[in-house]
Amino acid sequence: MYLRIDLLKDMTEQMKLDIRKAEISALNQVVREAKKVAADELNAVYNIQKRDINRAIKVETAKAGNLRANLSVTGKKLPLIDFSARKNKQGVSIEIKRGGRKVLTHAFMPTMPTGHKGVFLRKGKTRLPIQEKFTQSIPQFFGSGNILNRIDEFVRRRLPELFNQERNKL
Repeated sequence: MYLRIDLLKDMTEQMKLDIRKAEISALNQVVREAKKVAADELNAVYNIQKRDINRAIKVETAKAGNLRANLSVTGKKLPLIDFSARKNKQGVSIEIKRGGRKVLTHAFMPTMPTGHKGVFLRKGKTRLPIQEKFTQSIPQFFGSGNILNRIDEFVRRRLPELFNQERNKL
């Protein structure tokens, strides 16, 4: 009688451990997939290179002691030169959102003595000083539009699927 109860307790403990492993595995897999979805969504709307997006997104995976997976986005403002900047008669044309070019009148694209290239505007009517122009940072791009909603929707749909797959592997 005592052996059966001990065996049942051991089996219950093993099941709890197995479910915990399935939870951790599913969370880690969904957070990695969410990073890819986030990069694809942002790249589909904005003219930002995936390489820059992937550098800005950090993944924190779940562990046995911490059943939490995290995506965090960090970064500085992006220089306008990175948005397919082209010199034309009116100034400089850039494409921040895909399919929509904007012209910055009076802007120019010099190469500095250090080799740095950028989109610049003069601060006043005089020749100098000049100021390089930047746009939003990648975290700010994530906040605009429906990108966060799409990522949330993906995670809510995909996490139960992955958990069931991982649980069935046991």
